[in-house]
This record gives sequence, structure tokens and C-alpha cells, in this order.
Amino acid sequence: MRRLTEILGATGFLFVSGISVVLALRKKMEKVKANLKYSMNDLFKEHYARSLLFLVLALMYNAITLIWFSGLWGIWSWYILFTITICLLIAYPLIKLQKITRISLAFFII
Repeated sequence: MRRLTEILGATGFLFVSGISVVLALRKKMEKVKANLKYSMNDLFKEHYARSLLFLVLALMYNAITLIWFSGLWGIWSWYILFTITICLLIAYPLIKLQKITRISLAFFII
């Protein structure tokens, strides 16, 4: 039972994180259309700056926990911060694709 809740908890957390990223990007894209001072280039820079910040934090946190707790045996472990960072990095390019292309990619990946 514990293993099932761990799997569902992690999956649910990633689902909520992914949905919030997409909704935030959509809202900011609408802001670009409404505000002349805020451009798509600004949105692009802001999004990737946040993604790279998450990547640096994930690298630091995972390196410290890897060395401190797991030793080198834990080097292939799955870490949530890396997963969120990868999702942030691919969200912007994917959101610009057509809906049918995104659905096809989802079925191909699954």
C-alpha cells in the first residue's frame, strides 16, 4: 500500500506541476498580446532564466544528497527537481506546436 501511495503521490505532484507551468505560460502569452512593453522575447528570457535557476538548484541539491546519503550508488536515482526542470525546459517549445502534434508526441512517448 505504501508503494502505491508513493507512486501516485509523485505522479500527481508532477501532473499538478506540469499543468501549472502550462497555465502560467498561457497567461503570460496573453499578457504579451495585451501589453506592448512586454514581448515574447521577454517571456522567453524569463522562462528560461527560471528553468536554468531550477537546474542549478537541482544540481546542487542532488549532488549534496548524493554524496551525503547515497554515495556513488545513487547516481542513477530519479530526482523530482530534475524532472521539473526538464518539464520547464521543454514546455515553451511544446506549447508553440499545434495541438495534434502535441497529442501525437504524447502517445509516442507513452
